[in-house]
Parts: sequence; structure tokens; C-alpha cells
Amino acid sequence: MKDITKTIYINNFLNVLKEEGFKPHSISSMHATVSTALNAAVEDDILDRNRIRSAPIEKPERLTNFLTPQELNIFLRYAKKERVSDYTIILLLAYTGMRSGEAIGMYWEDIDFKENTVSVKRTRDTLGTRKTKTENSFRTIKVDELVIKQLKNIEHGVCSVN
Repeated sequence: MKDITKTIYINNFLNVLKEEGFKPHSISSMHATVSTALNAAVEDDILDRNRIRSAPIEKPERLTNFLTPQELNIFLRYAKKERVSDYTIILLLAYTGMRSGEAIGMYWEDIDFKENTVSVKRTRDTLGTRKTKTENSFRTIKVDELVIKQLKNIEHGVCSVN
């Protein structure tokens, strides 16, 4: 670790990751991990300083694959007119932050209408339904009354929206 210079780090780690096609977000994340390890070595008096701290890291692009609140309202109004099932799933995703696979992997018993919560216990994709990818994905989410009312409508076979 004492032989690592900023130039060696850039040439043999950062540039190699870039050449292998890693995205800036992944490279930034790996750099943060290495930097954290080196900072710990400094704290433990193994290194005198963290020489890679000022290594130039390409900033990841800001995510733009989301809707603004105004765009979401327009989208929900359109979905509400077109198909009640689409509206319900979009509403659930928008108000809970669930992944689509988590939402379509839900069972009715995952919804607690008294406590206004939904529990994420599984996911569903092209391979079928299975447990969540990680333990942290297993969670219970408090849900807005608007979403609970819509889920109740669907559960009781009412094919309309509030």
C-alpha cells in the first residue's frame, strides 16, 4: 500500500476500469471504497497519507430517468382514463418507490389495509416469482390512503378509480 502513488492508481486501476467499460458511477463507487480503505490505513498509522484522495474521478451523470411531480400527475391522469390496472400499479410504484418486479410479485396478503402498509417479500421477473435479491430488499412500506383505497377497489373487484 505504501508504494501506491496517484499516478500508479490512475494508470493501473481507474484507467483500466474505464477501458474495460465500467460506467462512471461504478468507477466512482469503487474509488470511494478504495479511498475509505486507505483512509483507515492512515488512521491506523499504516500510511502517512491517502495519496489517491485527489485522483481525478469522472463525475457520474445525474439520473434523468424519473418524472417530475407535474409529469407524474399527467401520466397518472392518462393511466386513470385508459386502464385501471395500469393506473393502480403506477400509483403503487410512484407512492412507494418499489421496483416493478417487487410490485408484480406481491400477493394480497402482503397488503395490510388496517395499518396502510405493503410488505415486499418477493420479486417477479422472466424467471418467475422468488425471494427478494437481498435481505435489505425485504421491507414494509407505509402507504398513502389514496393508494390503499385504490388497492381496496381492485381487491373487491371494483374496476374504477377514486
